[in-house]
Amino acid sequence: MIESPAYRQTWERKEAWYRSGGILPVEDGSVHEGSLILTTDNLDGVDVPQWTELARKVIGEVPSGPVIPPKKKVKKTLPGV
Repeated sequence: MIESPAYRQTWERKEAWYRSGGILPVEDGSVHEGSLILTTDNLDGVDVPQWTELARKVIGEVPSGPVIPPKKKVKKTLPGV
């Protein structure tokens, strides 16, 4: 898709927007506001090992399955009681 001039132009605008907010691609080093993870694919599909290694570099160990956040405990009270 990046070969498409229209797609490339749209992506370049998005990347400039991220950079203006201090969110830089991982390749540009560690940043305070966050890291932008850029991935690519081709006609053969995605390179899952490469994507996994990139995720490990940014967020640490990658979970092997879905991550379900713990339920928050809410104290229920009746009004006026």
